[in-house]
Amino acid sequence: MEIQNVIYTFLIATRNQTLSKLSRIRTVSATADSEEQARAQLNGLPLVFVSCKANKAGV
Repeated sequence: MEIQNVIYTFLIATRNQTLSKLSRIRTVSATADSEEQARAQLNGLPLVFVSCKANKAGV
């Protein structure tokens, strides 16, 4: 079975912030096999999970 990379998208914000209190909405994405790996690639950023999508090969 082949493991498919997934694109994980996170909001850069602390967990207790509300969207209305953000001065800017900033997102960041990482390609990884798991959310844990994606978070490790973005180490040091205050991340809130937004979405994950299958990475379409060749696109």
